[in-house]
Amino acid sequence: MIRTGTLERSRANRRALRTPNGTGYFKSDFIISPVEGDVSPQAFLIEQEADSVIRPHFHQENQFQVIVDGSATLGSHEVGPINLHYASRHTGYGPISSGPRGVSYFSLRDRTTAQAFYLPESRDLMEDVPRRNVFAERFTACAPETLRLLARSQVTPVIDPQLDGLSAWVARVPPGKTLRIPTPDGGADRFYMVSSGSMVLDGAELPVLAMTFASAVEPDFSIVASAIGVEVLVMQYPVRS
Repeated sequence: MIRTGTLERSRANRRALRTPNGTGYFKSDFIISPVEGDVSPQAFLIEQEADSVIRPHFHQENQFQVIVDGSATLGSHEVGPINLHYASRHTGYGPISSGPRGVSYFSLRDRTTAQAFYLPESRDLMEDVPRRNVFAERFTACAPETLRLLARSQVTPVIDPQLDGLSAWVARVPPGKTLRIPTPDGGADRFYMVSSGSMVLDGAELPVLAMTFASAVEPDFSIVASAIGVEVLVMQYPVRS
């Protein structure tokens, strides 16, 4: 399964919402799937209002979050563009306290979950499973002129590969070139976010902030750079047991 979403297309469903404690935000869906199914990717952009708080909570599925604009503290961590955070299923994280310009971030799950469970009142609903919060080092998107001058592809880990397959990389690919980052045995679900330049998929050009999901049954998925080159944040979920 390969699914894509772009900022331009998502604007058609952008809507204003509020959390139970009154924090306002906009939500734009990039990839929507039914809740049922072994593979049901979910990707959406949250634009949280300035100087606001989303309370600590957890989800029932593994999640990557990518901060792409503004600033915030996520728990005790100061975050801004471009930061990557991973929380495993039934792992509490937060609060997310936005800065004076607000904060925008993607939430990405390889299995759709319908809601957030706020803490501490939902603690009795947390399953007794291994829990993990992982923060990657912040990186700056590559300048377009640097991409155009790349002589060869570059792959930099931002979450070092872990025993269960969890990992993430920043990949930079020269204009017109192709790169495949090998997957673990059996494959692993991945999201690919364009952070600079543009990527080509099935003849279409995917611009900055485009999201692509490739499930574990697509182990040969490759990053294809457009004529201006591309930088992609690659996020790999743990291998399913």
